[in-house]
Amino acid sequence: MAQLRITAITWIIALCFAACAQPDEGTGSSSEADLAAIAEAGEQLIAALNEDDIPGILAGLSADHITLAPNEPLLADEQRNRAWHQSRIDSFTFSITFSSEDIRLEGDLAVERWSSALKLTPRAGGTDIEDQSKGLWVWQRQADGSWKLLWSIWNSDNAIVPNQ
Repeated sequence: MAQLRITAITWIIALCFAACAQPDEGTGSSSEADLAAIAEAGEQLIAALNEDDIPGILAGLSADHITLAPNEPLLADEQRNRAWHQSRIDSFTFSITFSSEDIRLEGDLAVERWSSALKLTPRAGGTDIEDQSKGLWVWQRQADGSWKLLWSIWNSDNAIVPNQ
């Protein structure tokens, strides 16, 4: 009976190690493939932002996406994200240059640290707003294997200018 318990415990431990092991190339998932898919999803999102393509922007966001924009209330649903981007598009032309600084991948989540340079030109005329910003994007693997943006948070390198 003791031998049976030792054998059962050995199998349980072996199964635990197998369950925790990183997937190999034969499983269809690898860090390199995931990182490439995340980079592609990010490029598509940046292109949609630069093209004022709201459907394209929203397509890159998970169903439960949350945006934490500087000096803005929480954007926790598609309607609020759509309205926020539409307001930006109505008020400014927009150009962003994006640089991924680091990505940490853990299972079905990835955290990307990035920096950007952006330019907002008021549609009604006036002085351009140029900014350097940095932020974090948290990507989530979807059921179909694609990667979508779960959380987005960023801030500006520029100081807030008080109203004069």
